[in-house]
Amino acid sequence: IAGNYINSYTYNPQTPVYNMMFGLEYLVNNTSASELTDDYYKELFYYEKYTAYKNKYCLPLAFCVNDSIKNWNYAASDPFSVQSDWLEKASGASNVFTQLPITDISYSNINEFSEDLKDGTFVYYKTQSDAGASVTFTVTPSKTQHMYLYVRSDDVSQITVSDGDQYYRSQAINEPYIFDMGVFKAGTPVQITVPFDGTSESGYVTFYCEGINDDVFREGYEKLTDGKMNITSFDDTDIKGTFTADDSQILYTSITYDPSWEVFIDGVRVSDADIIKVGDALLGVKVSKGRHNIEFRYVAQGMVQGAIISGITIIVCIFYIRSEVKKAKTSKVPAEVSDPPRKD
Repeated sequence: IAGNYINSYTYNPQTPVYNMMFGLEYLVNNTSASELTDDYYKELFYYEKYTAYKNKYCLPLAFCVNDSIKNWNYAASDPFSVQSDWLEKASGASNVFTQLPITDISYSNINEFSEDLKDGTFVYYKTQSDAGASVTFTVTPSKTQHMYLYVRSDDVSQITVSDGDQYYRSQAINEPYIFDMGVFKAGTPVQITVPFDGTSESGYVTFYCEGINDDVFREGYEKLTDGKMNITSFDDTDIKGTFTADDSQILYTSITYDPSWEVFIDGVRVSDADIIKVGDALLGVKVSKGRHNIEFRYVAQGMVQGAIISGITIIVCIFYIRSEVKKAKTSKVPAEVSDPPRKD
């Protein structure tokens, strides 16, 4: 998702796999660039420019996944392979995304690409370095399906997507993200035009257009639903619930990993060795087969020690102040009173 590197992020309509990974139950869309369709979302209401949706395939804050999630390839450059690998490692459902073949490419002031069109990243060279340039990819799905797009290039600010000759949508890619293109019918040519704004003679463009395999997605969802956590109590620093693991698994959470989280299963504190960092970012817990009660408790590291030190410091300060006040009272010398003058 788009971020500005100072802990500020923007959610744009993503894939249902992503929404499932992070437990997104409700979405609010305020742009016409993307239209959420009823295959994965239920529209709740519309107000001014905002449309609220409910995610039909939401998973809770925590749910059981296969132990192989520890080997999730989260650092791949292709965001679709990252999400697909997550679903396969978590549930066993493989190949949820399929890269759609590029059926045609047209060039404007660009030399023809020499790379394999399946690689995803292309290097371009302008025919005339001082003129504008663009490339148009045509993707034709072989079956009716939901399609997603990811385009990245330092020399591109905005792309356009059209259904045949009719303008469809545009996407700014200053901060690239997966673009929800919607559902396209089988045999429909979809054209994605990528204009190169820079004055460079050459550059690169990363281009992935992929379709989601509904059967695989629903298979993964159903498997992960079986081990979901039922929350019984929730606040910012203490979460309680129950879950049932089919085997020795990992309880995956969308909670950001922090060593200050303490986890208790059936009243027993989980050892640090059984708490893992999923994808080097998210909190996971090793769990055994069966039904369990669980509690997540957040206690900032050093908080107890800091409170004790602060309490001792306050007590010392109080005794010191009282001692100084008492000392000041006892050391105070009263002023001499002179005898009144005597009359002869």
